[in-house]
Amino acid sequence: MTAADTPTPGSAGPGRTPEEIEAHIAATREALAETVDALGAKLDVRARAADRVATVRASLTDEQGRPTAPAWGGLAAAAGLTALVVWRRSRR
Repeated sequence: MTAADTPTPGSAGPGRTPEEIEAHIAATREALAETVDALGAKLDVRARAADRVATVRASLTDEQGRPTAPAWGGLAAAAGLTALVVWRRSRR
């Protein structure tokens, strides 16, 4: 028996019943389907971006959809930074 003929643990090797082989094939298909689904989800950039936007939006608003205090602080900081950049560029 060569290394290629030696069954690996859990493989459909000699001494297994057809039912065991079919169960092994079904389990392998299920694992492969899960892997393909995971890869598909990872490659779906639009869905990942939408999930991130929803997460950030939820963290910056209260239950009624109004901005929270940290959101207002961030908005004020961004406005201040924008004003500073515009002011500095106008002085050149």
